[in-house]
Parts: sequence; C-alpha cells; structure tokens
Amino acid sequence: MAIWNERIRKKRLEKGITLAQIADKLGVTEATAQRYESGSIKSVPYEHMCAYGELLGCSPAYLMGWITNSDSILDYFDDTLEKIISFLEKSGYTILQTDSYKDDTIIIKNQNRQIIKTVSSGELVGQYEHLRVDNLPLTIENILNIQPLSTFPEHIRVAARDMMELSPEDQKTALDMINFLSHKSKEAKKSENTNLRKI
Repeated sequence: MAIWNERIRKKRLEKGITLAQIADKLGVTEATAQRYESGSIKSVPYEHMCAYGELLGCSPAYLMGWITNSDSILDYFDDTLEKIISFLEKSGYTILQTDSYKDDTIIIKNQNRQIIKTVSSGELVGQYEHLRVDNLPLTIENILNIQPLSTFPEHIRVAARDMMELSPEDQKTALDMINFLSHKSKEAKKSENTNLRKI
C-alpha cells in the first residue's frame, strides 16, 4: 500500500486539495483522510478508491500502483470495459451494447444465444474492480456476478429458460416485475420485523 499512500498525497498536493476536502468527499473525518495518506489504514474500501480517483482526476488503478501512468478516469474506464468485453467474447459470449448517454446497457448472451445478463457498463467495470481489490479470479461467474447454472434448482432453470424465449422488451418488463415484487417483499418483511419489535 506504500504506492497508494505516496500517490494520493502527491496528487492531492498537485491539485491543491486539502485533507478536509478529501474527508468531505469520502464522508470520513479529516483524521481518517490523514491516516490514509500516512499508511496507518491498510485496507481501503473500494468506494473510497473510486472517490479518490474522481477527486484527484486519475484512475483508482493508478493510485493503487496497478498501472504506471495517471490516465484519466474515462480512459481507464473505457480500457477496462474493453478488456472485460474482450474476455467475454473470447469465452464465447456475445455482447450487445447500446451507446448513448441516456441508455448504457450491455446485454450478454451465452453460446446458445440466450441472454444471461443485462447490466450497465458501470456495473460491469465496478464488478471487475471488486474482483481486483479482493484478489479474486477473473471467471465468467465472478465478472458477471452469477452462480454456475448447476447450482440453481431445476424449477428456477425452467423459469429462466422460459423467460429467455420472451422478446427483449418483455424480458425487461418481467425483470422489472421481479424487482418490484422483490422490493415489496423486502418492505413487508421489514415492516413485519418492526411490528414484532413493538410487541
């Protein structure tokens, strides 16, 4: 982590940013921001790495010492996304990508041309960065944050296969409905737990 400490301090001073501004951006105390620079905090949360990169105008990978030049965040983001897409394509997956400021969707299809994941480019790069920070292997399951198919019960696999036969618009509607029902279920459980505590 010595590279991290040196680079965040150097970049902060180059930009004329105070420790108080860093602390405010991270949502921590100024003393905590100072301990990041001194190296007394050894484990840096992923969110803090990203916040540092954004504030200091360089990629988290540069700050961590993974790359040697301080590419802009956008350059790093684009390069990382390209690397992920290349990895998926070499593994036999088809990538469909929208590219507009209003719609940033990546659709990933398996070798059977079935949609297995719909994700934003930011989520995909974020998952990749989580793997790097946690030193986890770059596998399809890890990068797409999915379980191997064999771990799902048969009735779930049947429902997923049926859903894959829907048009992309109907798939999105079905996913929206699932997310809505999941959210309502969580709210109901939370409300139930709150009511039980009052008893």
